[in-house]
Amino acid sequence: MLKVLWFLKRAEGLTLAEFSAWWEEHLHMIAERQQPQLVRYTVNIKASDDDTLAGKPV
Repeated sequence: MLKVLWFLKRAEGLTLAEFSAWWEEHLHMIAERQQPQLVRYTVNIKASDDDTLAGKPV
């Protein structure tokens, strides 16, 4: 098994809603290219633009 993590930064001027919508629209195309090797494809996008905790230990 191989697990890959990507950490992406949104382009300047792109809202969180626009970024999320792009991933949702293109997810199936990305997953289809990896068949039949791909077993699971999970996308986790942060829920809000609240950066008050950014860089601070929890």
